[in-house]
Amino acid sequence: MTHSKRSIIGTANVISMVRILLSVFLLFVFHNSAAFIIIYCLCGISDIMDGYIARKTNTESKLGSMLDSIADIVFVGVTLIFVMNRIEISFVIYIWIAGIAGIRIISVIIGYFRFRELVFLHTYANKITGILLFLYPVLYQLTRLEKGIWVVCTAASMAAMEEVLIHATSKAVDRNRKSILVRK
Repeated sequence: MTHSKRSIIGTANVISMVRILLSVFLLFVFHNSAAFIIIYCLCGISDIMDGYIARKTNTESKLGSMLDSIADIVFVGVTLIFVMNRIEISFVIYIWIAGIAGIRIISVIIGYFRFRELVFLHTYANKITGILLFLYPVLYQLTRLEKGIWVVCTAASMAAMEEVLIHATSKAVDRNRKSILVRK
């Protein structure tokens, strides 16, 4: 592997690692709205950039995919903490979020037992859920519509169930499988 290809691979992975650090840092700037918004947006931009760089430079890797998934999990966790601390949501939503987390855990377990590795998928449904979750705090600040969380939870539920079905029915790992309906 050439030096430039290694540095490009490193670039996408470094961006994912920076997103992990920025996501954790968000926990410390909840009460500073300007800093929160800037760091929050940087996390969103970095989520797009790492995958884009890896795809465009043909340097996608198992490590990069795992780092991206870990960064997504940390960012989603921090975003949920922010939403739960700043936005009044009903007990039903808490239960729903716990159910989604449970389905995600079942998906990881199925993937691990079937393929002997941790498998997180980058499906369209997961990407749509990520976009909705990313936009929700901003849209809430603008509209104060609490019911938007129902849209996010519906998308997250569908994405989680689709991932379980893909893990249960796939013959091999394909982290970039776009949908249960679409095969490469």
